[in-house]
Amino acid sequence: MKREELPQAVDVWRRWLDTLVEREMLRLRSRYAPSLDEWRGLHVTHAFVDALLGADGEPDADDAQQIDALTAQACHLAPAVSAEGVGAALAARLQLDDGDLALLLLALAPDLDPRYEAFYAYLNDDISRRLVTVDLARRLLDDVGDLLARVSPPSRLVDAGVLEVLEPPEPRSRWRRELRAREPVLQFALGLPLADPAWQRDAQWTAAPAGAERTAAEPLVHVHGDDPEDRREAAAAWAAARGLALLRMPLPVATAHARSLLLSARLADAALMVEAEDGPAPALLRDLEALAGRGVPLLLSTEPSSPSAAWLAAWPHLRLSAEPPAPEARQALWQQSLARQGLAIDEGTLASLAARHPLPAARIRAAAASAAWALLPDDDAATLAALLEDEAQARAHQALSRVARRVERQHGWSDLVLNEVTLRQLREVADAVRVRDRVYGDWGLGARSGRSAGLTALFCGASGTGKTMAAAVVAAAAGLPMYRVDLAAVVSKYIGETEQNLDRVFRAAERSSAVLLFDEADALLGRRSEVKDAHDRYANLEVAYLLQKLEEHAGVVLLASNLPKNLDSAFARRMHYTVEFARPASPLRERLWRGMLPPALPRSDDIDFAWLAERFEVTGGEIQAATLDAAFLAAAADEPLGMRHLLHALARRQAQQGQSVGHGRYAR
Repeated sequence: MKREELPQAVDVWRRWLDTLVEREMLRLRSRYAPSLDEWRGLHVTHAFVDALLGADGEPDADDAQQIDALTAQACHLAPAVSAEGVGAALAARLQLDDGDLALLLLALAPDLDPRYEAFYAYLNDDISRRLVTVDLARRLLDDVGDLLARVSPPSRLVDAGVLEVLEPPEPRSRWRRELRAREPVLQFALGLPLADPAWQRDAQWTAAPAGAERTAAEPLVHVHGDDPEDRREAAAAWAAARGLALLRMPLPVATAHARSLLLSARLADAALMVEAEDGPAPALLRDLEALAGRGVPLLLSTEPSSPSAAWLAAWPHLRLSAEPPAPEARQALWQQSLARQGLAIDEGTLASLAARHPLPAARIRAAAASAAWALLPDDDAATLAALLEDEAQARAHQALSRVARRVERQHGWSDLVLNEVTLRQLREVADAVRVRDRVYGDWGLGARSGRSAGLTALFCGASGTGKTMAAAVVAAAAGLPMYRVDLAAVVSKYIGETEQNLDRVFRAAERSSAVLLFDEADALLGRRSEVKDAHDRYANLEVAYLLQKLEEHAGVVLLASNLPKNLDSAFARRMHYTVEFARPASPLRERLWRGMLPPALPRSDDIDFAWLAERFEVTGGEIQAATLDAAFLAAAADEPLGMRHLLHALARRQAQQGQSVGHGRYAR
């Protein structure tokens, strides 16, 4: 339907309506005497209606003959479902027949032309009733009995929310009820944007492609994928392929305003996409019952791990998987997005961005635009490449940051104070992370082994021996960010929730190409035990599920444990590398003591690092904590850090570990 057709269509309807009104006016005048002048102002006069109709106010001698003529004219002008025009669009999108269309126009008339408020008040013989009543509609349309069915549930007009049936303030018969077209219908008839204030703020429209032909669409489509942007892109492509516009809305808003939304979607020839969050499955089913099977293609957007997905099995539906674009497609999107900003960069940088960051199209466009805004006029290609990398990385890690925390440590190999064996093993791990794509992909060992392209390593040793710092150095050497999984946010006492949380963690990590660090992993990866009760059964299931996810994960997972003997033996078999972090020997402890004091820290000459290293068998973490405590003591006393501050801090640390000691024990 073209919008320029609307005014002409309204004019045709107006002539038809004017004919009906004039005919009914003559019928009334032939039955009743004119109203008395003392009621002027409390009713609509004959003269006023005649003036609005453009009549001379003098009825013909033969009213019946004139009424017959008007009846014939009304039949000639009556709107009917045709092949084109706004009537055809309304009839097709709302599934109306000729009777429904005529009744809808009667209800629309006061909003299309204020004259009809006066006409209806006159014909209702009640100045307060300015809308068409069921009785007036029956008289105007010469209805013989089915009009009540058209304005009662489950008729098309009422059930779909096309007509609003207004109850009178005081009890009256159903014939006295007034009819009014809903706001979206009026907006459509006037060529206005379809917008309901109740949900417009949450609505996102995607127009149908120009010239696209409407094809049949499934009534319910389940769009599932890890990233909401991927799901939106997939839904828009699905709708465009069928010549449909797309109206996107959060599920709670959609169910709260289901009738208005569905009506607007039908009028706009659009599919309705609702975005669901995890919640009680029965509530989801109630929501679907309010939206599905209502004449509008419905797309339900969820994460793959959402429990809502399992409950859809009882519904006939189409499954639509929303995957990120392939690397080649992502590279083309980067190129197009930069060209839209008037920028260009070499193919190698584009290929690297596309390969390392599996972003959906919307985020690629946003990253390119953000980098363009931050670029200064005299910046070179290297600056642009760095900006693009930062923007892409920030968007790639958005989902992971909700379930894990990024470890921001600027450490290198020179910062690790470890024995040579441990350092050599760590370099092997970093090299394996860096070249794993070549080994699994280019050399074909991934297909031969049947395993994912992932890599897992276990760092085990006493607390404070540098496991977390070493993990950060390995990730940085491979050029990858590292995220530490918050076990408190993952492990749940409720059955099944731990597995769901783990699934979110691994999926988010795959989408961001980040290294996952499970610190204190023995809390989650404990040995499976003999099943004595339900708690043991479900604890064993969690361990088995994590084993499965480690095998399937295509990324890098590092596990750190203070108590490796408590880990299930099945994990040891699945580790590509196991690196043991021993307590540092005396020479390494001396390096740790010296390296822990920055140049800006004022210190006295009485600190004997060799004696401290020989005398105290402490780890790097304990040395760091004691140094910090000593620095607080020195700063509070407003004096340089000295040996007595370090000894006092060490004594306090020993006491905290259950050893009651005093300064005398540390006398030199």
